[in-house]
Parts: sequence; structure tokens; C-alpha cells
Amino acid sequence: TSGRRAATAWVDAPRPISARALLPERALAGDGHARRELAHDIFGPLAAHSGDLITTLEAYWACGTSIEATARRLFIHANTVRYRLGRIEDLTGYSPSDPRGSYVLRLAGTLGRLLD
Repeated sequence: TSGRRAATAWVDAPRPISARALLPERALAGDGHARRELAHDIFGPLAAHSGDLITTLEAYWACGTSIEATARRLFIHANTVRYRLGRIEDLTGYSPSDPRGSYVLRLAGTLGRLLD
């Protein structure tokens, strides 16, 4: 998939931009390599853990990205949620609290489940 074509889908993308930064747009445009990279390189490390990171991430989104609501939903301390979100960022390079990072993580999770 043409990087130039994929770049048009991310209107506010910084310029110049790397092909890796355009993984979601490339995946949605039909680039199989980008789909596999999202599934294996981003979702894969999360799936390799006990499941707490994925459960926390999904609860975080379901709770409208509220750390306190996520903690209540999972019956854990808010600091535990913060720690897990930090681990997600450490493992993937994408922050769940950043809109772009959240978008990449959501798409990686969907593709990870579909391609597994």
C-alpha cells in the first residue's frame, strides 16, 4: 500500500512521517504486512502477559478512559491501573491515554484476535 495514500487518512500526521507511524492506515488500506505487524508486534506482547494488561486496557476504554472507574470495575487500586497502563506503553510504545496511541492499540487488538 502506498505510504502516500495511507498518509492522507491521518489528516494531522506530522511530516515527514515514517511507514511504521502509518501502520493503522496501511492496515485499513489492505496492507497485509501492516496488519500482521500490528497484531504481532503490538498486540502480541500484551497477549503474552497473564491477561491483566488486556483486561485493564479493555476496562479502561469501557469506562471512558477513567482510571478511577476502571479501578472500581476491576476491584483494584487506581495506582494498579496506572501501573498497568504504563506497562502497556512500555511494551508497545503506545500510550492508552493518548488518542493516537489508543487508536493504534484498539486496531492492534482487533487484528490480533482476528489473525490469531
